[in-house]
Amino acid sequence: MNDFFSIIGTIASIGSIPLSVYLYIKSKENNIDKVKREIVRILSYQIGDRRQLTTFEIQTVINSKTRDFKIENSKITVNEIIEDLVSETISNPLLDKGIKEIILQELKSIYFKSELLLTIDNLERDTRPDKYHAIDDSKIEAEIKKIINTRKDLIEKHKELVKNENQQSSLVSNYFGLIATAMTLLIAILSLIGKQNYDSLNDTISEFFEKNDFYIGLVGSGVTALLTGLFTYLTWKFRSEKKK
Repeated sequence: MNDFFSIIGTIASIGSIPLSVYLYIKSKENNIDKVKREIVRILSYQIGDRRQLTTFEIQTVINSKTRDFKIENSKITVNEIIEDLVSETISNPLLDKGIKEIILQELKSIYFKSELLLTIDNLERDTRPDKYHAIDDSKIEAEIKKIINTRKDLIEKHKELVKNENQQSSLVSNYFGLIATAMTLLIAILSLIGKQNYDSLNDTISEFFEKNDFYIGLVGSGVTALLTGLFTYLTWKFRSEKKK
């Protein structure tokens, strides 16, 4: 029984900091999702009244709500809100098919303009004479044509959102939670193996570890959190690059 409680105590000690970090990340993500739903709800009223939306109105609502909830407005983009609105429109059984198509075309137009403006801003930034490794001006036309050619695929792309809305989203907290669990168990096992070894050593070493169990657990927990954060970042970055 003592061995069982020792194992539980070791796991709890090592997992305390990763758990705190996970809960913090999760609460931040939940807060952002809550704000997104509120923004979509507000803009849905305007769509329901058949009033045309503009990028300015969407961005203004984003700025207002992120300020109310004390969130950086860069965490929520116009395109993300448009995608959520498209998903809501497609999945709404109360909307007439003709009206639904009109709304989707309007949202498609807003999305395209947003993408085009973002591309122009990026090109303007990347072609500045003072920028290191500035891109060649001859590539500008190709980049503009590329974004124009994607216009016809936008609605098809958005329809995929509805098919995949029940799938688990690739949130940072999901990665962190899974990796933190694995890292905590791994370091806890290594700690227990090490404890059995240092118990069999001389009394001085054994006494040192017994007196400093709390600090050893704290250091182990911190190391676990750091390693988990590193692996989470690498995993998230790899998956993001793979989706491009």
